[in-house]
Amino acid sequence: MSLDLNEGVLKLVTAAPISALPPTGGTVVQQAANRALEWFERAQLATDQLAALLFQFFALEAILDDSSPGLKAERLALRRAVLSHLRGSGLTHPGQTYWLYEKVRSAAVHGEGVPEISERRAVAFAGDVRAAISEFLEFADTHGFAKRSQVLRALDSDPARAEIKDGFLPD
Repeated sequence: MSLDLNEGVLKLVTAAPISALPPTGGTVVQQAANRALEWFERAQLATDQLAALLFQFFALEAILDDSSPGLKAERLALRRAVLSHLRGSGLTHPGQTYWLYEKVRSAAVHGEGVPEISERRAVAFAGDVRAAISEFLEFADTHGFAKRSQVLRALDSDPARAEIKDGFLPD
């Protein structure tokens, strides 16, 4: 089976924000997206579900987290939800990201037992991480942001953040 690169396929491929990423260098935003893509690719090659999930979280953290102290699950889940909301791709439920971070990623990293996650949940999370990388690039480009800190500040200060937090995350 072969795939012909006709105008339609070429247009579809080049429309993706990651198609314009330089392989090295670029803005801080582009560098963060490239790091996220490297982690995401490792997730695709992982031989077990837990390793894949950890690599996917590393990808998400490469674009939506920072080195500030404190618990990261809520911060990461809210930034992801606000980003999806602002890009008009539908709201990524922050509870899903929060739960996977708290119960699976953190438990695995800290040597605790991790709960089983369904194949459906794992596939959905992988798709969401892939979408987040594109949305991150689109959002930064739309707003003229070259630095990841600008993107994070915009997500954290968006009025929808408080409403999303109140409606979906535990206190």
